[in-house]
Amino acid sequence: MGEEYLHSILEIINKSNMRELNNTSKTCPQCGGQIIGRSDRRFCASQCKNAWHYAKTKEKDRIFDTVDRVLHKNRDILKRFYQYSQETRYVPMNRFLSRGFDLNYYHRIIMNQNGTGNNLYVIYDFSYVHDHAKGVKIFYRWMFPSLK
Repeated sequence: MGEEYLHSILEIINKSNMRELNNTSKTCPQCGGQIIGRSDRRFCASQCKNAWHYAKTKEKDRIFDTVDRVLHKNRDILKRFYQYSQETRYVPMNRFLSRGFDLNYYHRIIMNQNGTGNNLYVIYDFSYVHDHAKGVKIFYRWMFPSLK
């Protein structure tokens, strides 16, 4: 019985060593360290796993933050010219562009159905209509003009 027990212990040790040998080719994607343990393990430690997932999420958030920053800047420019737009009706587009207004960013566009090309662009609580001949007319909240 003692010999069988010793043989089973040696077998367990050999299996354990083989498992470690099989895992030597795997490296941690975060730190590059050797991964020891289960065959499906992806990281060497929980700190590396957490750091890797945090960095991945942070990269996605950075894209949304960039777009949100541009939208807020556009909204601030619309807000700055809103009162002026109420007094003079239209604001020249070059005044917007000189302050960094980006025409490629808006939340929604309401297409004009009558074919004049004056679509309504919505950015948060402001909207604007760009008439190439006259300039930009700004609207606040949901006081949208009739585009017919």
